[in-house]
Amino acid sequence: MKPNLTCFRRSAFTLIELLTVIAIIAILMGLLIPVLAIVKEQARKAEAKNDCLGIVAAVKAYHTEYGKYPVGGFSATGDLKIGGVDGDNNKLFSILRARDAAGNPGNKYNPRRTNFFEGRMASNPAAPKSGYAESGSSGTIGALYDPWGGQYGIIIDADGNGEVAVPYTDFTAPIQAGCAVYAMGKDSAIGANGDGRYKSSGTASGDVVSLQQ
Repeated sequence: MKPNLTCFRRSAFTLIELLTVIAIIAILMGLLIPVLAIVKEQARKAEAKNDCLGIVAAVKAYHTEYGKYPVGGFSATGDLKIGGVDGDNNKLFSILRARDAAGNPGNKYNPRRTNFFEGRMASNPAAPKSGYAESGSSGTIGALYDPWGGQYGIIIDADGNGEVAVPYTDFTAPIQAGCAVYAMGKDSAIGANGDGRYKSSGTASGDVVSLQQ
């Protein structure tokens, strides 16, 4: 009995069919990758917003505990500005985390050793993001980094006038607050492409600010 070659041929994919399937998969992947990038960026912004609000809450809790802001050891004639575009924030977090480290020797500025801000260590020491840079890291030891690899910027009312000036021209300056925190986003610049504005023509930049409007 001869095999049914017609049935055999019909059960196999032709070259054109295979190429069509591959093309469809490629198109779907091309549509999916940008969506995944948007979702990841939204997740980073949500994480940064939570951190910004958490840092503000930690500074306020310190004020409640000690009756003053955690600005001991810093030389600031007006608002204390650290991290972000103003250097490193590690000394502040030494105080808030009750660490005997730079900025808080012997827990001088947190003698009750209260941990006001619990954070996590950055998972990649070579390029710290989303956490503290610890021993062996290429970043500043003890500094808190945002999801894009920049240090959170923090402004504290060191002169006690009940106001802080944030580095965004479209926020009313000064702001009536004891503390403000920001993350510069993936472009590592204040505003959109460094224009210094949180919103340009009504469109928000990629920055995350505790005083977001």
